[in-house]
Amino acid sequence: MSEGKISIAFFDAHAGDMINTSAGTIAKYAQAGHRVTLIALNPGEKGANHLSAEEYRKLKIEGWEKSAQLLGVTDVRTLKWKDAETPYNEEVTNTCCDIMREVEADIVVTHWKGSFHKDHVNTYKNVMDAVFLAGLPAFERDYPAHRVRKV
Repeated sequence: MSEGKISIAFFDAHAGDMINTSAGTIAKYAQAGHRVTLIALNPGEKGANHLSAEEYRKLKIEGWEKSAQLLGVTDVRTLKWKDAETPYNEEVTNTCCDIMREVEADIVVTHWKGSFHKDHVNTYKNVMDAVFLAGLPAFERDYPAHRVRKV
């Protein structure tokens, strides 16, 4: 990162969760030139009763990407897991670790561990494990170890 700039990674369970709760913070950092990465572990495709999961998935991703663009964020990622089925496991944890290392995240933002929603709790657990693993040089991945400074 350039002088005085930081990298912040927001890990959502569902596309748009962090925009719904942290849009002001996201915009503040993105518009100040900091690196902001938005990551959704799943699109949240099962949340509409009036649309099929596939139809809603497309709308959620489109809305999430447009909202991010309005806030000044260009790095928006929707991962492969499914709404209400995001697991807490090594594959998800390692994927989160890889992203943290790739973007050299100084700060990571994610869900609260006490949420009632299974996807939120599993996202929290995966992300917290990933924060630990990201800083371990002996945990060999495609990107070199990088220590997250704050969660």
